[in-house]
Amino acid sequence: MKNLLLAATALACLAGPLTAQTKFARPTAEDALRNTPLLKVNVTQQSWNQRIPWQKASPSSRRGLGVLLEKNQILVTAQLISDATYIELEQADSGRKLPAKVKAVDYDANLALLEPTEAPGDFFAGLKPMGIETSAHIGDELQ
Repeated sequence: MKNLLLAATALACLAGPLTAQTKFARPTAEDALRNTPLLKVNVTQQSWNQRIPWQKASPSSRRGLGVLLEKNQILVTAQLISDATYIELEQADSGRKLPAKVKAVDYDANLALLEPTEAPGDFFAGLKPMGIETSAHIGDELQ
């Protein structure tokens, strides 16, 4: 027990000067949001009524996150946009909004691709899009 206490004390003494000399500038939350390719996705959806299948249920809303890809496309889950009647993209830092539409959806993979319905202008300015890795092929083992 004394050896364990002595080892812990020695480790704390050694770690103290190391951490005191090392200074890391922590990014602010505002800096982190400005450079991230993440966008808020607001969806108004209206599903079909299960008891009366020819009618729709009351509208409701969902919120999720999307990742900006090249060509101003946004990758989201298919579950987020299922039964969507209106989709809008929202910037995390400023709250600016832009309407969007579904370009492609794959419910088996639970992925969907969105694109703006209007000209985005400078909506995506300052956001670095994520790239898609194309070197993987069918049969490759990935980690």
